[in-house]
Amino acid sequence: MKRNDVDRTGNAGSARESSPWERSRRDPARYDDMMELSPPELPGHPRMPMRDRAAQFAPFAALTGFEEVIREAAAESEKENE
Repeated sequence: MKRNDVDRTGNAGSARESSPWERSRRDPARYDDMMELSPPELPGHPRMPMRDRAAQFAPFAALTGFEEVIREAAAESEKENE
């Protein structure tokens, strides 16, 4: 028996598929009691405004000036091809 064949309770066998622990781990109903809860509010730590939160996920130009270089190269290439 390999070490991987033992589940958290020490039971041998096909632990990955048949152990009660593994089955409950995949059960989304175990979060039902938390689904209606509101996010925690921390005293002395105001919530970030929605606009600032959205800015964290906004696209950004990782390579500033890259688009301009591409346009210039395309323009030079067109001139050469004429």
